[in-house]
Amino acid sequence: MGIIITEVELEKDLPFLAEINRRTFLQELPSHFAYRPSLDTRHELATFFQNRLVGRLSQPHARMFKAVDQDTNRISGFACWRRVNNDGEPAVPAQATAKAMASLPPFMNAEFTAATGAEVKQLEDHMKGEHYYLTAFAVDPDRQDKGIGSQLLKYCIQIADDAGLPSWLVAFPGSHSLYLRHGFIDVDHRDNDLNAWDNNRCRGYGIYRACAMSSSALLKSHSHSRVEQAPIHNTSSVSTMGSKSFDVAQQTVVFSSVFTLLAILSLSVHIMVRLFLLRTRLGFDDWLTAAAFVIALVLVAQTIWAVTNERQGQHVASIIPAQFELIAKICIYFKSLLVHEELWALVNSLIRLSALITIKNIFGVIRKYRIWSNVVMALSIAHGLSTILVGALVCRPLNAAFDPNAKGVCINQIASFVAIEATGLALDLLILAVPFLAVPQLQMPRSSKCITIFVLSAGALVTIITGLRIAALHRVNSLDVTYDQAYLGLLSTLGALTSIIAACIPSFSAGYHHMDRRRKEKTNAAVSKCTQWPPPEHVSGPGLAKFSFDSASLSVANGDTDLES
Repeated sequence: MGIIITEVELEKDLPFLAEINRRTFLQELPSHFAYRPSLDTRHELATFFQNRLVGRLSQPHARMFKAVDQDTNRISGFACWRRVNNDGEPAVPAQATAKAMASLPPFMNAEFTAATGAEVKQLEDHMKGEHYYLTAFAVDPDRQDKGIGSQLLKYCIQIADDAGLPSWLVAFPGSHSLYLRHGFIDVDHRDNDLNAWDNNRCRGYGIYRACAMSSSALLKSHSHSRVEQAPIHNTSSVSTMGSKSFDVAQQTVVFSSVFTLLAILSLSVHIMVRLFLLRTRLGFDDWLTAAAFVIALVLVAQTIWAVTNERQGQHVASIIPAQFELIAKICIYFKSLLVHEELWALVNSLIRLSALITIKNIFGVIRKYRIWSNVVMALSIAHGLSTILVGALVCRPLNAAFDPNAKGVCINQIASFVAIEATGLALDLLILAVPFLAVPQLQMPRSSKCITIFVLSAGALVTIITGLRIAALHRVNSLDVTYDQAYLGLLSTLGALTSIIAACIPSFSAGYHHMDRRRKEKTNAAVSKCTQWPPPEHVSGPGLAKFSFDSASLSVANGDTDLES
């Protein structure tokens, strides 16, 4: 495939350029808030972009270039490159901006467009002196990731270099890494909280960062010193994080798979000990653990799906623009933070009830611990029901939590989930407190007490994971939403599966002691058999015994003794 860079023939090329602009616009996350398709009944978005491109090209000293495929003669991308003179002329005249805002069609969200436009204008204020400015840049979504954008960008940069002028642009997450590869550096940035525009429904939008970037050598030297003093935490600008991103995604899959296998083995041993060693029926606590395991498997499947299909675990900078549409429109039930938190809460609620039933069976003979278990059990049930209720009422109507185009009101999901998580952590601590208080009162050796406390408090590791999850929930709306949601998913799968394993550990101990007791009984029986007098194999009923020796015999029959020598 050969690409030719030539100047645009506006009258001939405008419809094709506008269509590329329209498609690239729709694949970016802000389009969900800037564009209202329900109001675009006449399908005029392409016309809107035609007018916009005409406005860009009509600015002083603006040139537009197109990338044409030599084989198909098809336009694959374009760039508008404008020389801004050193006379105080802004990159985009304020008069033109005001006129454009006033002429926005009804299907464009004027409030959102004005807010984002103001942020871009603040970034343009850094562009002082004579320079070149990239006012428009787009590559056909079907031809992205094929080097076309790089060729267009190199062509424009060469023009600026030949003129001895710096190059400026405003970068968005989808193309930020491209500009970094071609020598641009960050000068300043503005963060647009798309989740706030989405009424805090936490559907994965997060922070959308715009960066003012320049290829000026002078600015590069100044920027390096600025980064050392006060680094800009722009996750999308870290071009060397690809391997770390891959590590998080890979670790999520590996650890989820390993801990799932351990949970399966633990639950299998738990059931075998109950049914075949102890020969008891499965209790209600066992069925709760099994139910929690099934839900945990769904949670694991959701997490692995998100990593392999939604690009979670990768930094925003490593995701090409065409994949942002996939992130925004992937199966909502596997992507939603709401579903994720509901599954996590259900697993923990079932495990808490199972643990409380076990503790009540062990320490229920002591009145205060019986009451303690009943109260915490009631609180755990209320906590589980409240979690389901929050999930049902987090948005009104409920589909507003999933459908990007749905209109509705949502509460702050993050605050709600953090409150639920903190309450669950408090319940876990109340459950863990029982063994530490009750076991020391038992009449047993100190070593046995320590082992018993360890077995019954194995779930303490889950409380640590819960604490980490609370911190991770605050990162869901971070600059690097795809990376941080994978971290939350990893903690959730580890926490859920670890709780299953911890719930089965008492059966390991019970099975071990049962087999050890049977081994000792067999040993004692064998020892007794060798030392008992008379030997039991010569005892034939009450009052009847018969002893045989090589040199003499002693017979006792029906109480009559006859001694022969």
